[in-house]
Amino acid sequence: MKRAICTIVMTALASPAFAGDLRGSMKKSVAESVQAVAPKPAPAENPYKMASIALIVGGGAIAVYGFTHATGAELSSNNTGTSISAKETHNTGLGLLGVGAAGLGAVLFAVGQKQVHPEVGFGRRGAYLGAKWHW
Repeated sequence: MKRAICTIVMTALASPAFAGDLRGSMKKSVAESVQAVAPKPAPAENPYKMASIALIVGGGAIAVYGFTHATGAELSSNNTGTSISAKETHNTGLGLLGVGAAGLGAVLFAVGQKQVHPEVGFGRRGAYLGAKWHW
């Protein structure tokens, strides 16, 4: 019984001797905790965000106006004056211009998000314009 108690006491008192340097252990622990808690860098803000949103909204408004607003009416009647037909015309060119502006705004937004990388190159057959999309 005395031997068992002596062995337990000696082992309990001798185990801190194998712990190593206290300062080294603290430095290592602090370095590990700093690496684990280090903040991740914030994603970059889209530099073309407001300009692209303005192009999309403005282009959409122009397209709606161009396709829906009647620009003129053509009236025709026969010689007897009994029949009159009216035909409204719309400014299709203005509507297509608005669709193009909205599309340009969408491409500009994608370029700012770094989802598309435009390419311009020259080859044997001439110049080309392309894009690589990344999702």
